[in-house]
Amino acid sequence: MIDIKEEMLKLLEEDEVFRYAVAGKLGILEVLKRLDGIERNIERLWQEVKELRKEAGDLKTEVKGLRGEVSSLRVDVVNRITALGARWGS
Repeated sequence: MIDIKEEMLKLLEEDEVFRYAVAGKLGILEVLKRLDGIERNIERLWQEVKELRKEAGDLKTEVKGLRGEVSSLRVDVVNRITALGARWGS
């Protein structure tokens, strides 16, 4: 009797088709199928999260570059205004 139990447990651990057949007989096959679908959706969502994080990092890098450009342009504008003021006697 123990050999049968051990074999059943081994099959449940190692054989997906057998596991689903037993689950169907126990009435939980639909729950397992839904859980499998949920797991696939979660994996897909995590992949999307990874992609969004990468995009956010790229945008952050781009914003830093733009800040540098704006700062440089601001200095250039101040210098030109100062030069114009000196030329006009201010």
